[in-house]
Amino acid sequence: MGDCGVARCNGPTAGFNAVTLGNHARWFRTKSSVIAERGRNEAVTNMSASKAGMMAVNDERSALDGAMPRHGAGPGYSAKSTSRGRWLVVGLLLFGSLATAGISTYWKVRLGPFSPYRRALKAAFPDGAPVVEGGNLPGQPSTLRVVLRVGFSPTAEDARVQEVAGQVQTLANDLDAEGKYQKLVLYLMKPRPQQKPERLELTLPLHAAAGATSEAKSGAQER
Repeated sequence: MGDCGVARCNGPTAGFNAVTLGNHARWFRTKSSVIAERGRNEAVTNMSASKAGMMAVNDERSALDGAMPRHGAGPGYSAKSTSRGRWLVVGLLLFGSLATAGISTYWKVRLGPFSPYRRALKAAFPDGAPVVEGGNLPGQPSTLRVVLRVGFSPTAEDARVQEVAGQVQTLANDLDAEGKYQKLVLYLMKPRPQQKPERLELTLPLHAAAGATSEAKSGAQER
């Protein structure tokens, strides 16, 4: 039997070679399929592991975010709580406005009638810081009370005291044209640093009240 090439062989040898090549081709295809399937399985496994890892990281991050308070948000935060906060702010602003208006109205009603006295005393005694109020007790004459600051030690014998008292008495008589007050109580005070202020209390008649006399009391008042 002579040499036989793959392309020129005939007979049983040629059939054997064809079968062998077919077997090799089937084995190669089977091997390729197995390798491809294994690769797909590994890829799916890796993707599942990556997804699980990402989910774990996200869960941990969510837990940390829930534990740490954030501006404008946090556990229990909702649109309802935001609405409550807004209404609370509005209520506080409204309450503050009403309180301010109430205090202003009270002082206007309480001290408004004495504004002309304060303005006149302020013009006559620029450094006197006058405080004026009035009223009466049951069974007592209606009294006008004036507190005035002076720059000297007030004593009953001081001529300056008599001069200041005369000016205040004249202003009170002129402004109280209706004769509402029958008595003037004047407090002259001289502040002293770190000490009790010197004080002199004078009681003077208004509108030449019958039987009224002038009285003077000196003393000190706590700051």
